[in-house]
Parts: sequence; structure tokens; C-alpha cells
Amino acid sequence: MVTYLILYVLAWLAMTLVDPGGDPFAVVARDGLTVFAVTGVPTLFLALLAGLSHTKMDPTQFRIALVVPMLMFAWPLLGATAAEPLLFQAMAQLAFVWLTPAPLVPENWVGTPATTLRRGAQ
Repeated sequence: MVTYLILYVLAWLAMTLVDPGGDPFAVVARDGLTVFAVTGVPTLFLALLAGLSHTKMDPTQFRIALVVPMLMFAWPLLGATAAEPLLFQAMAQLAFVWLTPAPLVPENWVGTPATTLRRGAQ
């Protein structure tokens, strides 16, 4: 969760630096907190739920399966007047999927499907 919060804050800080309109920081911070409620909370919930429920997937397959739902949480930003919020939020979502720990709970991890099949064949 801390990883996502750091990525989220960095994305919004980068967007503030790139913003040609020069909105006051208070306005950008308010917008960032509002977007966090809409995109960040569901993202963290999905990562936690998926990480706890997928115990037999290969970590790469797990991350690939998580990409589309994570990017779907950025859809409210399609209505923004500028492209920066959607772009930076999508980059934060992609970075979070890439950095999501897999397995989330190593004790419950069964292993990759190939490893499981090889053990069952012996």
C-alpha cells in the first residue's frame, strides 16, 4: 500500500510540475485527494483481494491479469480538460502493477503452474 501511495504522490507532483496552467498547489492537492478516493482506494482494494486470492499463478501472469482492471480505475479521468491527469494516473497504475508483490503472502503460495504439474506427475 505504501508503494502505491508513493507512486500516486509522485505522479501528482510530476503533473503539477508539467501543468502549463499553473494551478495553485492547494487546488492540485484537492483534486489529487478527490481522484485518490475514486481511483486509489479501489486500486488498493483490488490489489489486496487479488494478491490474497491468486496463490497458484505465475507472478508474471498475475501482473498481466491485473493490468486491465487497474487501468479501468483511471476511467473517471477521461473527463478531465487536460490529458495530464489521465496520463500520469495511468503511469502510476502501471508502475504499481509492476511493483505489486507477488506472491502477496508467500506462505500461501503454491508455485507456478508448471512447478505444480511437475510435482503432481512424480
